[in-house]
Amino acid sequence: QAVECLNSLQTNAAIIEAINKTGGSANSRSLPEMREFCRKIGYEVDVAIMEVGIGGEYDSTNIIEKPTVCGVSSLGIDHQRYLGETIDSIAWHKGGIFKANIPAVTVDQPAIALDVLKKRAKDVNVRLAGQHQLINASLAIELCRIWLEKHRNIKFDNERVPQEFVPGLVKVRLPGRTQQLVLEKYPKITWFFDGAHTLESIQKNKSESLPNIERILIFNCTANRNGPEMLKNIILQHSYIHFDHANFCTNVTFTTNQFKPDLQNNTIKIDENLTWQKTLAEIWPTLIPKSQKSEAHIFPTIQNAINWVLEHCKENEREVQVLVTGSLHLVGGVMAVLEIDI
Repeated sequence: QAVECLNSLQTNAAIIEAINKTGGSANSRSLPEMREFCRKIGYEVDVAIMEVGIGGEYDSTNIIEKPTVCGVSSLGIDHQRYLGETIDSIAWHKGGIFKANIPAVTVDQPAIALDVLKKRAKDVNVRLAGQHQLINASLAIELCRIWLEKHRNIKFDNERVPQEFVPGLVKVRLPGRTQQLVLEKYPKITWFFDGAHTLESIQKNKSESLPNIERILIFNCTANRNGPEMLKNIILQHSYIHFDHANFCTNVTFTTNQFKPDLQNNTIKIDENLTWQKTLAEIWPTLIPKSQKSEAHIFPTIQNAINWVLEHCKENEREVQVLVTGSLHLVGGVMAVLEIDI
């Protein structure tokens, strides 16, 4: 029920645009669907962790007035249409989740972004902690530490990771990020998943385990992101290998033009002409070395792209490695089509 309700809320852009047209205040909007969503996720839970969809300041999920703690993870250039083209503009929106007198933490950020976050925190009488933290795990630890201190009166040594947290950190897994799989029903195909969707994430998406075998790239990102630059970074990060094929598809999951329910994105309009995919396919040959041959293919859905890979492998009887990257929606869709248990 909560997922269905959340799907109905993925209209952040429409809400913001409507408010701007009417000259109204984003903070005064009425969101009965959001209240219903919060009511449903509040059933029988000890802790609710909410991630804003786009930005923060004007996001439809940014309605919790008194959270226990707020955290901002690593910032990158993303959602420029709504957040602005610069990292300081994006940081301003992200800092909109800070609440008066509520602890706020972050990780290592670009200097200009950190300055903006500090100012946003100061504006609501909050001391922004955690700029020394380097990874998302540190952010998670700090969020949990503050929650436990406030709600369970459990205090930890700030300089060390609590021993009680270690088993959880050891077991934690994030499907779709730097994940490698070989499925029993397709033993000749090795799948590499990385839902990197910003330039910063793509730059970190360097796989060391792609030997000299036929390789296929499956890629998509929304048109408001810098797809050509992301592709360029993929080639740079994987300069020691060669992609024989590049498949560009939409994030629509199935050939019936349906989405897996928890992957639906109502903020993106379906382009039946595949304009963005055609653009990426046209750019692809200009990015790879002239000495290499790589075929670009365009598909209307993720399932079409996967079906092509499976048929291609069957016809050639070769071992194939497939890198799926550019969007967590894409990675999730591929996993849904392949019936991978997340």
